[in-house]
Amino acid sequence: MQNQILHILHNVLTTLLRAVTAILVSIPVAGLIAAGAVEGASALLTHQGPTLVTHLLAAAFGLVVAYASALTLAAIEATRGGLYLARMIEHDFSHETSSLDKAIHGFEQRMVGRR
Repeated sequence: MQNQILHILHNVLTTLLRAVTAILVSIPVAGLIAAGAVEGASALLTHQGPTLVTHLLAAAFGLVVAYASALTLAAIEATRGGLYLARMIEHDFSHETSSLDKAIHGFEQRMVGRR
């Protein structure tokens, strides 16, 4: 029982660490890619250097994309961890049910006799 609790705690902490890591990696990567795309599109479409408005729009778009990607990755990691935990609990439960079923079947054979 204590081993199961430690295994569940390990799974929860691993999932939390993966979610935080995904957030910390995705924010700068997605933000820079999105801001660079806005700056690049501005330079290609206007054939001029970027203006202050372009910089502000690029920063705002980069923040929005970074926030969205971080939330998406956190949700994916939480779902993945939850599914693993559900499978683990299902396996433990089916193992316990199997043991209980064998015990009941053995008791039935002793009381009623062989079938």
